[in-house]
Amino acid sequence: MSREKIVAYLKDAIENRLENVDLPDDPVEAGTRFDELGLDSLNLVELALLVERDLTVVVTDEELANLETVSAAAEHISTSIDDGAPTAAVQG
Repeated sequence: MSREKIVAYLKDAIENRLENVDLPDDPVEAGTRFDELGLDSLNLVELALLVERDLTVVVTDEELANLETVSAAAEHISTSIDDGAPTAAVQG
């Protein structure tokens, strides 16, 4: 799966699927930092679980917090997929 598709997946997940997130008015972009979006540790846990379920790639909330941006998370997930992790179709 391309990095661009993973960025699109993450943007959709953040904007439409996470619970209790009060997003800023600016759209979520690849370079947007998770802390700029107001994502707390519980939101990152939820995002990690969505990634694992939908993309069948294990990424932890701690990894997401350390990666800091949507783009960095997408690159990490893409690398994990390229390294042989099984993938599932993106749901949307």
